[in-house]
Amino acid sequence: SMLRFHTDPRLKVHWCTAAADPATVKDGVGGGLKQHWPHVIELNGLTPAQAAARLREAGIGVLIDLDGWIGDEPPRRLMALNPAPVRGHWLGWAGTTGDPSMQFMVTDGITSPVHAYSAGYYSERFVVLPRAYQLNDHVQGDS
Repeated sequence: SMLRFHTDPRLKVHWCTAAADPATVKDGVGGGLKQHWPHVIELNGLTPAQAAARLREAGIGVLIDLDGWIGDEPPRRLMALNPAPVRGHWLGWAGTTGDPSMQFMVTDGITSPVHAYSAGYYSERFVVLPRAYQLNDHVQGDS
């Protein structure tokens, strides 16, 4: 539901999916997008090199991994190919990836204390949100 709050006409947001059935992501089935979004890039069946080329062709400037860094090799190989000038992660993995191809992570001061960054425990730069970083549905928890 976060897409409802995206109103800046200067920023074009694309969602990328490598799901076997991209329609489930587009239609909001099983955790997909909660509303229609016109800019979805399908990467299913592509090699990491082909997916990187597809993202470059689309002119992606900032690529953010939302799935996490839990050993899934295709995202690691894709990010290592520099498919966008700026690459980072958010939501799916609260720790460092330790991967030099990941330039930043979106986090908060509780999840990733600044002293942990300055001590060298993270390879990414921090983009620190003022409150919690795990906002993924503004309605949940309001009851």
